[in-house]
Amino acid sequence: TAGSKLLESYDVRLMKRVTGQDGMVSEGEVALEYVRGNLTSRLPIPAQLQNTAHLGLCWIDDTGAVAFLESKRVTLDGVSYLEFTNNNFTTAYAFIADPNHAAVVG
Repeated sequence: TAGSKLLESYDVRLMKRVTGQDGMVSEGEVALEYVRGNLTSRLPIPAQLQNTAHLGLCWIDDTGAVAFLESKRVTLDGVSYLEFTNNNFTTAYAFIADPNHAAVVG
């Protein structure tokens, strides 16, 4: 998208772990139809991007369509993240440098 620079991308999936009363554990990806609303997520900011001006997030679907996400920078236990809400976990998420779609410093 014009004006944006792709810095690093990640494939993000929503996973579940269920432990039964018998102690059996099953793990797997949550199917998109079971996601009923937006979830708050955090992507750790890679060390090489910590000082990037106008750092933001977008998601890119399988067709190459891009959606910019509102995000904010948060620090938990000394680790910096971009925090966002979304309900789509079948796409790639990407850190971008773009003054028009940058994270809110928080």
